[in-house]
Amino acid sequence: MHNNRMQPDFGKLRFRPYNHDQDTMVVINYKEQLQPGTFEHAVHYLIQHKLDLSVFYPVYRNKDTGRLAYDPTILLPIIEKAKDGKSHSQ
Repeated sequence: MHNNRMQPDFGKLRFRPYNHDQDTMVVINYKEQLQPGTFEHAVHYLIQHKLDLSVFYPVYRNKDTGRLAYDPTILLPIIEKAKDGKSHSQ
């Protein structure tokens, strides 16, 4: 389910499962909403295929117990979109 980037072994980190190809109750397929040439598409591509997000993994302490965490590949696009929205609203 994760992308094909090479990542260091951090043991058995546990993340909440996600699927960009899923439908929601509003029937929005998020992957289909990513139109080539848009900011959102560029952010998605960079995070999924180019960035090494393993820098975030050492802070997770849920390898064997605890609640499943949100994968940084899901959280970063939200942060980037929020930053982009703020820069245009001024």
